[in-house]
Amino acid sequence: MPAALHLHDLPPELLRLILSSFDSLPDLYSFIQASPECFRIYRITREFILSSVLKRAIHPDALHHAIAVTLVDPEEYMIMEEDEQHWQFLDSYFQRDSTLFKFPTTMYGIITLAKLNNMVSRLANDYTCHTLHALYASEETQQDPHHHTVPCSLHAACQTRLSWTEKGRLQRAFFRYEFYSRCFPVSPRIPDESIFAADDQFKHFLQQMAPWEVEELSCLHEYFWVRASRVFSELEEEVVVKVLDAQTVTASKIKKAQMREAEFHRQLKSKSIECDDGCCHFRPSDERGLELFGEDDRSALPDILRYLISLGLPFLRSLLFEQGQRRRDLIRRNYYGEREFLPHAIYEDPNPSQAPKDPENISDNDISHVNLGYLQFRPSSVEAVLSAMGIARYWPLRRLGYVFWDIERVRDPEVNERLRNARDCDPNVAKKAFNEFIQESAETRLKGMKLPRTLMEEIKNDYTVMFAEPILETDSESDMLDSEEDFE
Repeated sequence: MPAALHLHDLPPELLRLILSSFDSLPDLYSFIQASPECFRIYRITREFILSSVLKRAIHPDALHHAIAVTLVDPEEYMIMEEDEQHWQFLDSYFQRDSTLFKFPTTMYGIITLAKLNNMVSRLANDYTCHTLHALYASEETQQDPHHHTVPCSLHAACQTRLSWTEKGRLQRAFFRYEFYSRCFPVSPRIPDESIFAADDQFKHFLQQMAPWEVEELSCLHEYFWVRASRVFSELEEEVVVKVLDAQTVTASKIKKAQMREAEFHRQLKSKSIECDDGCCHFRPSDERGLELFGEDDRSALPDILRYLISLGLPFLRSLLFEQGQRRRDLIRRNYYGEREFLPHAIYEDPNPSQAPKDPENISDNDISHVNLGYLQFRPSSVEAVLSAMGIARYWPLRRLGYVFWDIERVRDPEVNERLRNARDCDPNVAKKAFNEFIQESAETRLKGMKLPRTLMEEIKNDYTVMFAEPILETDSESDMLDSEEDFE
């Protein structure tokens, strides 16, 4: 018998109690969609039900950081002229001022928090899936060229459920990353500069945190860098495929169809071919706005990727999950360069920290204390700084999310061995693995090849960087949150 028939017979007070007992917004949505009576009760008492579910869905230690995010309007921070007001707000944040950082009581505030939680949940699930796969997948699986084509959620390792405390650490890190990016935004007038310098970011934010808390942000930062580099590679691959697909048409204008393939490629790449066939060579370095595909700007790509991932979680969510022209436009409108953000602020640390002492209550996985993974495998401060600036000595360890796991997971023999091997990885091997995310440019891969001029114009129309566009047009809070569930 359908569940809705049973629910219909329950008293409204009991239905409200059931709806408010969920610890997941998607579960709540599924329930109210399945039952007209549940939906009716939800519409009557939305504030109470949403508040109750959010307090269950967000770990208590992470809730403070989530509320802090909802109190920061990025656009207001861009025009802020009084630095002192900014620093006072951050002081209140680190002091956990309960009069300022309290759970929202208005429907607007509750919905804002719910949308933020939806966004963080999606990104955290993506991070968890990729990280657990790296943590548990066998060496043979990781080296299999086809395993990346399988949806990450289908891998057995990704079905491993996280504990409540592990979820709490991840929630806190994601909320804090978004809070940091909102508090230290890019300049609206000079898009490749920060409003607040790296030394101010360190002094007023990172210096107030424990080293292991900073390491949580570093793990997310390097993860986003890798994910963004893969997105960029996919974008570049689109252009490469377009040019390669056009070679069949180009070849027919150069030689007969019976020409052997090897001879065709040799002649196609030679300058002896006449240029009166309606074709041109693919040279993005010579085209303003197509430098992102050129060889000359390749060395700047790591800084550009670091810039992209500094624009906050709403932007990153769209960058990772949008497809087609929407994704292309996000990159085109935000392809600028280096600016001071988390890695540069970490670099400002003048006093390398000492290894933390084991807290007495580490066995209960209290997320307000350092976890066992950091205690056993933490990098030295100098190496952590170098990794943050791109040398990636500790990328093999950070990709395994070692700062987020409970003591039981860290002590698992398989996991512990994987973490130990990552910590002891040869620095040259680690650097090589990290740098492999930056592949050869499209210009290098297509050197000497020709394509129809009409196709070149099409590529320019679809991929040219929009230098004149407002830098944050696509990642404002209202724009990015429009795609979330409508709570009203």
